[in-house]
Amino acid sequence: DLNSSLKGLKSLSYLDLSSNRLENVSARQFADLTFLNGLFLQNNKIKTIGGQQKFVFASLVKLSLRNTSNEIISAFNLSSSKYLEQLDLSQNDVYPAREIMSSLPNRTLMYLNLRSTNLSFSLAFLARLTTLNELDLSENSLRLSEITYLLSINRFETGLLSNVNLSSEAVEMYDTVGED
Repeated sequence: DLNSSLKGLKSLSYLDLSSNRLENVSARQFADLTFLNGLFLQNNKIKTIGGQQKFVFASLVKLSLRNTSNEIISAFNLSSSKYLEQLDLSQNDVYPAREIMSSLPNRTLMYLNLRSTNLSFSLAFLARLTTLNELDLSENSLRLSEITYLLSINRFETGLLSNVNLSSEAVEMYDTVGED
């Protein structure tokens, strides 16, 4: 039982619950973990979020929700994480994207993994993430205009775009350029 396992661990700084077949969690289960710097919930198919309370971690630095569920991503109050530097949302359908992306901390986030997230939203939110220097958008469908936009934000040290599917607009433009 996760409730009893986390009781008394108030000074815990890192918690890795990856690949534990978690299906049900609630913010109340984590409420006492006020010093948590790293939370890793990847590879759990969380279906149920108990209660309406959002997950709030003021001191969180690293958060991995890779291959979990959209429900758990939406349940996090990311704007409350004043120190969040690394966020992995890969292998999820990130929806409602506008709400989630607008809640990202814009002065601390340095690494964002959106690999294989079926991007269906504008990448314009990246401009306000002034400390972001590593971005993974691999295995998504992008328009050429989005790739051009990413290249115009020249603060990235690492930008991964492997296996990106270019839209037909981009392929047509590439073919036209290639004829010269």
